[in-house]
Amino acid sequence: MGPRIGGGANVRAHNAIKASIDRLADQFPLSPGGYCGDPGKSSKVRTISSADPYATAEKFWRLLKGNLTAVPTANRNGSRVDFPDLSVAVYRRITSTNGSPGVTLTVKTSGWGVTGYQRIHFIKKGADK
Repeated sequence: MGPRIGGGANVRAHNAIKASIDRLADQFPLSPGGYCGDPGKSSKVRTISSADPYATAEKFWRLLKGNLTAVPTANRNGSRVDFPDLSVAVYRRITSTNGSPGVTLTVKTSGWGVTGYQRIHFIKKGADK
Protein backbone atom coordinates (compact mmCIF):
# COMPACT_ATOMS: atom_id res chain seq x y z
CA MET A 1 0.00 0.00 0.00
CA GLY A 2 1.41 3.41 -0.99
CA PRO A 3 1.49 6.64 0.97
CA ARG A 4 -1.87 8.18 1.69
CA ILE A 5 -2.35 11.77 0.61
CA GLY A 6 -5.13 13.50 2.42
CA GLY A 7 -3.80 14.56 5.76
CA GLY A 8 -1.01 14.58 8.23
CA ALA A 9 2.71 14.71 7.60
CA ASN A 10 2.60 13.82 3.88
CA VAL A 11 0.48 16.84 3.03
CA ARG A 12 2.67 19.18 5.08
CA ALA A 13 5.80 17.78 3.43
CA HIS A 14 4.41 18.23 -0.05
CA ASN A 15 3.01 21.66 0.78
CA ALA A 16 6.45 22.98 1.81
CA ILE A 17 8.12 22.28 -1.54
CA LYS A 18 4.99 23.31 -3.46
CA ALA A 19 4.90 26.67 -1.65
CA SER A 20 8.59 27.21 -2.45
CA ILE A 21 8.09 26.43 -6.13
CA ASP A 22 5.07 28.74 -6.28
CA ARG A 23 7.04 31.60 -4.67
CA LEU A 24 9.88 31.08 -7.14
CA ALA A 25 7.63 30.87 -10.20
CA ASP A 26 6.03 34.21 -9.29
CA GLN A 27 9.41 35.96 -9.50
CA PHE A 28 11.42 33.61 -11.75
CA PRO A 29 9.12 32.06 -14.38
CA LEU A 30 9.67 28.39 -15.15
CA SER A 31 10.19 27.09 -18.67
CA PRO A 32 7.55 24.73 -20.12
CA GLY A 33 9.91 21.88 -19.16
CA GLY A 34 9.99 23.03 -15.52
CA TYR A 35 13.42 24.67 -15.49
CA CYS A 36 14.44 27.97 -13.93
CA GLY A 37 16.33 30.44 -16.12
CA ASP A 38 17.80 29.98 -19.58
CA PRO A 39 19.93 27.15 -20.96
CA GLY A 40 23.62 27.59 -20.15
CA LYS A 41 26.69 26.40 -22.03
CA SER A 42 26.24 22.95 -20.53
CA SER A 43 22.96 21.07 -20.79
CA LYS A 44 23.26 20.48 -17.05
CA VAL A 45 23.30 24.17 -16.08
CA ARG A 46 20.68 26.90 -16.30
CA THR A 47 21.47 30.60 -16.03
CA ILE A 48 19.62 33.60 -14.68
CA SER A 49 21.17 36.88 -15.76
CA SER A 50 20.77 40.21 -14.02
CA ALA A 51 22.63 43.46 -13.36
CA ASP A 52 23.51 42.18 -9.87
CA PRO A 53 23.85 38.37 -9.86
CA TYR A 54 24.60 38.21 -6.11
CA ALA A 55 21.46 40.14 -5.14
CA THR A 56 19.39 38.07 -7.58
CA ALA A 57 20.80 34.82 -6.19
CA GLU A 58 20.08 35.92 -2.61
CA LYS A 59 16.48 36.78 -3.57
CA PHE A 60 16.07 33.41 -5.33
CA TRP A 61 17.47 31.62 -2.26
CA ARG A 62 15.19 33.49 0.17
CA LEU A 63 12.13 32.63 -1.94
CA LEU A 64 13.19 29.01 -2.29
CA LYS A 65 13.96 28.29 1.35
CA GLY A 66 11.02 30.26 2.72
CA ASN A 67 10.96 29.96 6.50
CA LEU A 68 12.94 26.71 6.58
CA THR A 69 16.29 26.82 8.36
CA ALA A 70 19.39 26.69 6.19
CA VAL A 71 22.44 24.89 7.55
CA PRO A 72 26.04 25.08 6.32
CA THR A 73 27.05 22.47 3.76
CA ALA A 74 29.50 19.81 4.89
CA ASN A 75 32.41 21.63 3.22
CA ARG A 76 31.22 25.02 4.56
CA ASN A 77 31.10 26.47 1.03
CA GLY A 78 27.37 27.10 1.07
CA SER A 79 24.02 26.61 2.73
CA ARG A 80 21.60 23.72 2.49
CA VAL A 81 17.87 23.35 3.09
CA ASP A 82 16.24 19.96 3.51
CA PHE A 83 12.52 20.00 2.74
CA PRO A 84 10.12 17.67 4.57
CA ASP A 85 9.48 15.65 1.36
CA LEU A 86 13.26 14.95 1.12
CA SER A 87 13.83 17.58 -1.59
CA VAL A 88 17.11 19.47 -1.13
CA ALA A 89 18.36 22.91 -2.14
CA VAL A 90 21.97 24.07 -1.89
CA TYR A 91 23.12 27.68 -2.29
CA ARG A 92 26.73 28.61 -2.98
CA ARG A 93 27.67 32.29 -3.12
CA ILE A 94 30.65 31.44 -5.31
CA THR A 95 30.68 28.42 -7.62
CA SER A 96 33.83 26.76 -8.90
CA THR A 97 32.57 26.88 -12.48
CA ASN A 98 32.64 30.62 -13.08
CA GLY A 99 32.81 32.32 -9.70
CA SER A 100 29.15 33.24 -9.81
CA PRO A 101 26.53 32.30 -7.24
CA GLY A 102 24.61 29.09 -7.81
CA VAL A 103 21.72 26.99 -6.54
CA THR A 104 21.29 23.26 -6.95
CA LEU A 105 17.74 22.04 -6.57
CA THR A 106 16.71 18.40 -6.21
CA VAL A 107 12.92 17.98 -6.02
CA LYS A 108 11.70 14.59 -4.85
CA THR A 109 7.95 15.20 -5.23
CA SER A 110 6.78 15.11 -8.85
CA GLY A 111 3.85 16.94 -10.34
CA TRP A 112 4.68 20.48 -9.21
CA GLY A 113 5.76 21.73 -12.64
CA VAL A 114 9.48 21.78 -11.92
CA THR A 115 12.09 19.31 -13.11
CA GLY A 116 13.56 16.96 -10.52
CA TYR A 117 17.15 18.22 -10.68
CA GLN A 118 18.70 21.44 -11.86
CA ARG A 119 21.75 23.62 -11.32
CA ILE A 120 21.21 27.34 -11.70
CA HIS A 121 24.03 29.88 -12.02
CA PHE A 122 23.43 33.60 -11.65
CA ILE A 123 25.43 35.65 -14.13
CA LYS A 124 25.89 39.32 -14.99
CA LYS A 125 23.49 40.45 -17.71
CA GLY A 126 25.33 40.47 -21.03
CA ALA A 127 28.00 38.04 -19.80
CA ASP A 128 28.78 34.93 -21.83
CA LYS A 129 26.76 31.97 -20.57
